[in-house]
Amino acid sequence: METGENLADIDPFLNAYLDAPETQLRDAITSQRAALDASASLSTTFRHSGWQHNRSLVLDALVRTKQSTNRRDEFCQCGSHAYVLRNVDNPTEHRIAGSACHDRFCLPCGQERSQAIALNVLEAISDKQVRFLTLTVRSQDEPLTDLLDHLYVSFRKLRATAFWKRRVSGGVALLEIKRNVSDNRWHPHFHCLVEGSFLPQQDLKRIWHRITGDSWIVDIRLVRAAREAAQYVTKYACKPLHKSFLHQPASLDEAVVALKGRKLCVTFGSWRGVTLARTIAEGAWENVGTLEGWIADAAHGDEHAATILASLTDSNLPELYARAPPKPE
Repeated sequence: METGENLADIDPFLNAYLDAPETQLRDAITSQRAALDASASLSTTFRHSGWQHNRSLVLDALVRTKQSTNRRDEFCQCGSHAYVLRNVDNPTEHRIAGSACHDRFCLPCGQERSQAIALNVLEAISDKQVRFLTLTVRSQDEPLTDLLDHLYVSFRKLRATAFWKRRVSGGVALLEIKRNVSDNRWHPHFHCLVEGSFLPQQDLKRIWHRITGDSWIVDIRLVRAAREAAQYVTKYACKPLHKSFLHQPASLDEAVVALKGRKLCVTFGSWRGVTLARTIAEGAWENVGTLEGWIADAAHGDEHAATILASLTDSNLPELYARAPPKPE
């Protein structure tokens, strides 16, 4: 190589190695956001309206934490194939079905998952005595991964005690994670539904403190109505993306890494093996066309299509109609 020649001029592929890490990361995020924009069909916009900005923040975190290309691509393509279903027994009832990424940081997927879990929990607690139980561990600036390990191990130890085995036959634990603004610390906790007999709160607090070494905080109360249990589960089930850290890039990155491969919904005892996230079929449904086709029909003046779509979403439908393809001649 002659003096003054630039390595990147000789081999452009060396640019990837010569660029500063910050530049590489910025370029990677820009490229991935371009892919997200390119995948913004009418169907994906319909599915993700209302959280599009936050969706971009999550995608940035997936890039920064070097999640697999497959995971990022599936996240971008979530909802790209969608169609409208009509209830065979009640033709006035419609719903949307289609592709989903199932990523734990995807808001629509999380909402669908929590609704499915709520329906399955209602089925599981039928004619059973169930209690709400909240378990926490104390935070002292530890990394989220360490706190979660502490919480999961402590909960496993609690379930192994004679106190627990005598009183609890089974249940489910749902993980919630918050980032406290005042102390800037992680606060993970389990929201549980436990089946069994009376649990003396003071005894439970003492045992939990002995196991954790740092936390007295437990809350327990009887579930008085199945509807109350469904609301509880829908609120907490499988939705780790909390607003308390969504807009803090470093914290969001930490959550993405700490939660990878970790169960967010833990069944135990007689509930072990119950697939709470399974979709419960309700009646017979028929495919009546692609979602994009329905949007195009509504955009071209089909009042029936417009009425059905309005009943299925809070999306900005006029914005979608403006993007619909021209009406065929």
